[in-house]
Amino acid sequence: MRRDRRGQTDGATTSQERLLTHWPNNVVAWSNHDPAGIAGAFLPEGYLRSPATGRLARGEAIAQYAGGTCAAFPDFRLEIVQRNLIVDQAVIDE
Repeated sequence: MRRDRRGQTDGATTSQERLLTHWPNNVVAWSNHDPAGIAGAFLPEGYLRSPATGRLARGEAIAQYAGGTCAAFPDFRLEIVQRNLIVDQAVIDE
């Protein structure tokens, strides 16, 4: 929620707050090999950039990409050791 100088909220959710709320779901979904959960963790305006091709995936294409990745790497898991918010548009996990 956005807050004014007095700490009052206006009911709106900032991009930053939405990222921090949704992103942990993405990490769990990757570790569980759940393509629909992976795609569902992205905000509507969100996208995934393939490190192999540099292409962007949105919506259902994210689930398809994730399904292929999970099939190719059946023992793949994610572990977050550090989280950094870059401006209000991206979350970088290391």
